[in-house]
Amino acid sequence: MVDKMSFKKTYLIVVLSLSVFMLGGCATKVDKLTQLQQNQLQLQQQAELKKAEVDEAMKKAQKYDKLTDKYENLVQKQIGVVNDLKKTHDEISATNAKEAVVVKKKLIEATKNSVKLQKKLKRYSQKAKLNIEKAQELEKEVQVTEETAKSTEKQIVEIEEEIKQEQQVKVESNDN
Repeated sequence: MVDKMSFKKTYLIVVLSLSVFMLGGCATKVDKLTQLQQNQLQLQQQAELKKAEVDEAMKKAQKYDKLTDKYENLVQKQIGVVNDLKKTHDEISATNAKEAVVVKKKLIEATKNSVKLQKKLKRYSQKAKLNIEKAQELEKEVQVTEETAKSTEKQIVEIEEEIKQEQQVKVESNDN
């Protein structure tokens, strides 16, 4: 997970650095404006995709949380069954050997079922935790992407204002 995150962050930094470098090399403000608008559109699309990934991760986390709750209840019930069978076995083992063997088999089977349920519970709770962590990481990425988009929007507005001012100056100089 950490390697994927560092790769994604590095990729985002490289893309943004290249974009800034390309913008610096643009000959005119209109070229810069066009490039910034394209970058902003890409950033907005990335943010939307990541938001969809966040939603999906949260849905999975909720699904696994429900399964975790279900299996917690099942484990508790199974532990109750095991305890009851232990009690029953202890009570009849001294008086009735045949019944004690039958109860012992049931006890062994109930214990195996309990272990299986506990393994599923552990697996589902881990999956829920992983999906929550994934959603949180994606939320951070969305935030960074949105902040970058806002910064790009500010640059676009600045360049548009500069272009308008230059056009006004040209119009005024042509009028004179």
